[in-house]
Amino acid sequence: MFKRTANKTKEKFRSFNIKKTVSIALAAAVALGTTGYLAHKKLNKKDDGASQTVAMVRRGSIVKSLEASGTLEALDQYEVTALVSGDVISDYFEEGDYVKKDQVLYKIDATAVENSIAKAQNSLSQNKMTYNEAVESIKDLTLTSPQEGTVTEVYINNGDEINMGDRICSLSDNYNMTLDITFLSSQTDSISVGDAATVEITGGGGSFPGTVSSVASGVLTNSLGVPVVNVEITVQNPGGIEGGDTATAIIGAVACAEPGKFKNSNETTVTAKASGTVSGFHLIKGDRVSKGQKILSLSNTAVSNQLKKSELMVNDSSISLDGLYDDLSKYSIKAPISGKVIQKSVKAGDKIASQMGSTSMAVIADLSAFKMTMDIDELDILSVNVGQTVEIRADALGDKVFYGTVNNVSIVGTSENGVTTYPVEVLITDVEGTDLIPGLNVTATIVVEKKDDVLLLPASAVNRGNTVTKAETEETVEVKTGLSDGNNIEITEGLKEGDQVIIREVPVGNASENMFESMGERHKANGGPSGMEGMQGGPPSGNGGMNR
Repeated sequence: MFKRTANKTKEKFRSFNIKKTVSIALAAAVALGTTGYLAHKKLNKKDDGASQTVAMVRRGSIVKSLEASGTLEALDQYEVTALVSGDVISDYFEEGDYVKKDQVLYKIDATAVENSIAKAQNSLSQNKMTYNEAVESIKDLTLTSPQEGTVTEVYINNGDEINMGDRICSLSDNYNMTLDITFLSSQTDSISVGDAATVEITGGGGSFPGTVSSVASGVLTNSLGVPVVNVEITVQNPGGIEGGDTATAIIGAVACAEPGKFKNSNETTVTAKASGTVSGFHLIKGDRVSKGQKILSLSNTAVSNQLKKSELMVNDSSISLDGLYDDLSKYSIKAPISGKVIQKSVKAGDKIASQMGSTSMAVIADLSAFKMTMDIDELDILSVNVGQTVEIRADALGDKVFYGTVNNVSIVGTSENGVTTYPVEVLITDVEGTDLIPGLNVTATIVVEKKDDVLLLPASAVNRGNTVTKAETEETVEVKTGLSDGNNIEITEGLKEGDQVIIREVPVGNASENMFESMGERHKANGGPSGMEGMQGGPPSGNGGMNR
C-alpha cells in the first residue's frame, strides 16, 4: 500500500518572514498585479521616516481558495495473500496485467484437503443411511390397517408392552365374498376369468351377480365320483352373506355341478412392526376399518433417541464437509478487486510459508480513479462541501491541470500545536490517458468563493478599525469590506472606483512591530484579540480582514 503523507493547508499569515530590504507595502503592491493600481510617491508631510504608496480602487475579480499538498493514492488497493500453505502449482497473470474481480490468480496444491473431502463425503453418506433407518423405525411405531375389513379378533390392550411380531388383531374382508364352487370338467372349457356369473343363495336367499376370479387347471373327483373343476366367483356382499353360506351359480349357459360355500376374500392377522408400549388402540371385535387407517401408536425411547442421534450425526458431517469445501476454495487465490497488478511476488513453483497470510503474493490497484487527502484548517472547513471542484497540479508534470471533486469531508479532526485540521478526500476520476500515477506529490486547490466586477484594494491599504486614508485629502474614511484572497480585499462601502488611498510603508526598524500591531488591531475590530494574540489563528476573514 502507498502511505499517505500528511498535507497541510497553506495558511497565509500563519507565520511571517519579513525581509528588512523589502517593505510590506511593496510586497502587497507586487501581489496586487493587475487588480489594483499603485502609484509610488513620497509625502513630505510625514516626519516619522516612513514612505507611502498610493493605491487606486479598481474593479476586478477576486477568488478565495484553499490549497494543500498531498500524495495521490489508487482508488482501491489490495495486497493478495494466501490463507493456506503449500506449493504454488499455477499462476495465471503477469505483473502489469489488468485483472477482474474474482479472476483466479494462483492455484495451490490442495491434495490433502481433497482427500479429506472424500472421507467426509463417505462419512456423510453412512450417517444418512443410519438416519433413514431411524426414520423407518419411527414410522413402525405407528401401526395402520393393511386392508379394509372387519375386526374378528383383538389380542392387546392400551398400556401393554409388546414386541415386534406380536399379534394385534385379526381382520376379515366380508364385503367382497368368494364362492368356491365346482363345474363339470367337460363344461369348463367355455369358462374364463372375468366371465359374468349369476349366484343364487340356497334356501331362497335371492340371486346376485358375480365375476369369475379363478379357474383351476386341474380336475378333481367329487363325492359322487364325477370329474369336476374348481371355480372361484367373487360377489359383493349385500349384507346378508356370511362365511359358510352355500349357493349355486350359472356362468353363461353352464350350471354348477353342486352348491359351493362362501368365504371371506381376505383374512389377515395384524402384527407389530416394532417393540414398545401400546397407546391409542380403540378397536373392538366387529369394528370395521379401512385400508391405511391408524390402529395404534407405540412409544419407544430408544428408537426416538436413535433418530435424534442420527440426525445430529448427519448435521455434524454436513458442517464438516462444508468447512472442507470452504478450505478448498482458499487454495484457489482470486483477485479481490478489478485493477492493475502493480507487483507480483510469487510465481508457480514457489512454496507458501506455513504462517498463513504472512506472504505477500501480489498487489492489485484500481487505477480507474485516484484520491488524495487535503488537511483543511478548522477556520476554513465549513466552506468546504462535497461536490466542489478541485484543481490538481503536480510539479513532476509541469503546468498540466487536472480536475477532481470533493468526495468526503470528515468531521473527525486532528489537533497539533493548538491548531485543528480536518481531512478532506478528493476524488479524481478523469484519469484515463493521463500521466497520473500512485505516489505522485500534488497540490490541490479548492475555489470556495469567487466574485466578479467588484471594487478591490490591496489588503494592506485597509488600516485597523476598517479605515483607509484618502490620498487626495489624507482624510481617514471608514469602509466596509467583503471577500479577501490574502493579497486583495473587496470594498463594499465607503469608496468608489478611481479613489486613491495611502498605503503606509513602515520604517525598516519598526516593520515587524508595526505590522503586527496594525493587523492585530484589524482582527480585534472584527471580534478577535489584538496584537500577537490576534495573529495566532491567522488574519480574520470576511469584513475587515484577510482570508488565508
